[in-house]
Amino acid sequence: MADPATGSSKQRDVGVDGCLEVKRFRPSFNNTITVLAGETKEPFIVHSDTICRRSDFFVAACKREWQEGEERTVPLPEIGPEIFTVYANWAYSGELEVEIVDSPDETDLPFSAGDEAAQTKHEHALWMARQSNLIALYIAADFLRDDALKSRTIEAVLNLRGKRHKLYMLPSLISQIWQSTAPTSGLRRVLMDHFISSKGGDSLLVGVRGQVPPDFFADLAVRSLQVHGPLREVKPSLLRRKHYYDGEEQSSSDDDTSSDDDG
Repeated sequence: MADPATGSSKQRDVGVDGCLEVKRFRPSFNNTITVLAGETKEPFIVHSDTICRRSDFFVAACKREWQEGEERTVPLPEIGPEIFTVYANWAYSGELEVEIVDSPDETDLPFSAGDEAAQTKHEHALWMARQSNLIALYIAADFLRDDALKSRTIEAVLNLRGKRHKLYMLPSLISQIWQSTAPTSGLRRVLMDHFISSKGGDSLLVGVRGQVPPDFFADLAVRSLQVHGPLREVKPSLLRRKHYYDGEEQSSSDDDTSSDDDG
């Protein structure tokens, strides 16, 4: 049976003792490539077997014929160094740890004990940075053709939303999503369902009018017409995460609804 997080099935062989054995990935640490991330071309040296196991983009890149004497480099100006740091960690560990690129400006804001206003400001800055990094990571995973990471990132976005029942979605982030993802993107569906099901969603939309692509409002209108029944049935949550995996069949009324409420 396929792993819903990875989208792949474990292959099994019969061992010498007649028992089923899982085929394990056996990387070669002899072959490396250099990824030049971002416009600054920051170099990352990674093992080609490891990175290709995750990304179809790198599979295609590594199949190109390398000219004799030429450095094995893959320019990747579309993905900044911080986001590729998270991606490289994912490729090697299988863990999504976006916090490894938290900025000191967001995590080390000084405030004295009992200063609730300063602490709230600190938490909000960190929240916004995490959300922005997750969106950038989803877009990177889409570019690198890594469906497993896209699903994991969707889960992280839903988990982040669930902690406060909110997505603090700036117009610049909405624009980034609509300009960099496919119309069938699971991340688009998360955002549309958030606006549809949130209390005060209309006022949120007024706030971004004129600052986001027109396609956003057109897509939102179509999605709204597909909703039947209580709005809680389309509220984004971890319980409904499978509905936001790319390639999944979408339903306007889902069986596994969320019990959380927007404040």
